[in-house]
Amino acid sequence: MKLRWKGCFEGEEQLARAELPDNAALLQEPETLEEMAKQSQKMLWWAVIPVGGAFVVRWYLWGLPGLWDWFHPLGILCFLLLIVPHEILHAAGYPRKAICELWASPQNQCLFVICTAPVTKRRFVEISLLPAIVLGILPMLGWCLFPSLKGSVFIAAILQLGACCGDLFNTRNVLRQIPKGAVVQQSGLHTYWYQKEN
Repeated sequence: MKLRWKGCFEGEEQLARAELPDNAALLQEPETLEEMAKQSQKMLWWAVIPVGGAFVVRWYLWGLPGLWDWFHPLGILCFLLLIVPHEILHAAGYPRKAICELWASPQNQCLFVICTAPVTKRRFVEISLLPAIVLGILPMLGWCLFPSLKGSVFIAAILQLGACCGDLFNTRNVLRQIPKGAVVQQSGLHTYWYQKEN
């Protein structure tokens, strides 16, 4: 994939549009980035499951984590340094020749990637979840199993999972609304799906 920095997002008219087939259906999702951000926050409770599980496993294996494991300022710095790699992981899941746009939205305090390349439903879900797995779940699992890992790893992983709310929201919508074997394609801020014609 080719990742291109596009600057500050001000409106949907700036975003790349896809050439969609006639049978493409619009995914039921929020109309604006602001609405998506608000609805995505409802997915924060999903982060409680791995965080609670990690805490219980660490406690069982190595004893109760100390206060420094919960309030480690280096973890916040690590999280901030991983914001751009988070978006690069999304882009890396697209086909090699695909062009991915990296945008910053100061109003919503986020970065996001838009790519109009068509992908399968399964691959779209993988693209959406890749940062949560690589930057959230795996570091948290490492913190559970290796007592030498400090609380900074745990804090960075928690914050990354929190930052994946939008990704989890997209994944839930795709899994609920799109049939197996369909093709998923972004155009502007919106997501479309269609079945391949034989």
